[in-house]
Amino acid sequence: MNNQKNFEKMIVFLLFGIVIFSSGAYAFGASSPYWDDNPLLIYPGETIETYITLQNMVGGEDLIFRAEIIEGFEVVTIVEDNLDYLVPFGTKDVKVNLLINAPDEAIGKEYNVALKFTQISGDEGKTVQVAGAFTKDFPVLLVAPEPQSSPELSLIYSDYIWAFLIIFVIILIFVIILLRKRIKRKTGKV
Repeated sequence: MNNQKNFEKMIVFLLFGIVIFSSGAYAFGASSPYWDDNPLLIYPGETIETYITLQNMVGGEDLIFRAEIIEGFEVVTIVEDNLDYLVPFGTKDVKVNLLINAPDEAIGKEYNVALKFTQISGDEGKTVQVAGAFTKDFPVLLVAPEPQSSPELSLIYSDYIWAFLIIFVIILIFVIILLRKRIKRKTGKV
């Protein structure tokens, strides 16, 4: 019976340890201004700068993540040369800057951009050890460019509108003067 209780205590401590250890795996993450229902919209041939934000809000220690593009090679580039990002404890705003370059392809084509962030640890001169990883992805959708009116045409149209208004006012004044003269003649007042 004593062995049974010791065995049960050992199982409880083991499960407790697993729960505590696994909670550290969710201490970090990433966010993006784009997601499945809010894709990044881009015109063919256009380049847009965007970012993914890393955060480290739980755990009490600074973390280093190595960024790696795992999907969307055709359209995404990481701006920084150093792909290791230090994310101090308590921060939620470490940016991984990205360039999205839309190819000159058919409108409506969709790409999925996915980056893998691997937590690394290690000092100089020692081997790098992997501690955990997560991915962040978002869709990129090629859309038709909106027709743009030229500024010159806008000026021409506004000039026409002003000219029309001036002519309308002149004609209106002329008609009023003629009507007044006609009324004066009929009433006998000259």
